[in-house]
Amino acid sequence: MVVAGHVGAERRISYNVVGDPANVAARLCDLAKGTAGRILVDASTIEAGGADGWQQHDVDTLRGRAEPTRCFCPTVPGTDAEPAGSRDPAAARQARDRS
Repeated sequence: MVVAGHVGAERRISYNVVGDPANVAARLCDLAKGTAGRILVDASTIEAGGADGWQQHDVDTLRGRAEPTRCFCPTVPGTDAEPAGSRDPAAARQARDRS
């Protein structure tokens, strides 16, 4: 479940989104900084929207989670090139360490 809304007092208010899916999305955004395509989604997104145009990228244990998360990246249609989400391992580690 995700809860979104304004939080704070009259003088200082901000809009926040909290919940496990929001945390996973934030971790995937950080991890995606180390990929060529800069886009990663998890298995729940693939299950909800279908696998067309996506391929499994990696399995990572996201910060704050005990179980590994299957990550998917967009494919590059009409080419034999590496997928759009091909990872630069050093950049991925740096992004993960910052989060």
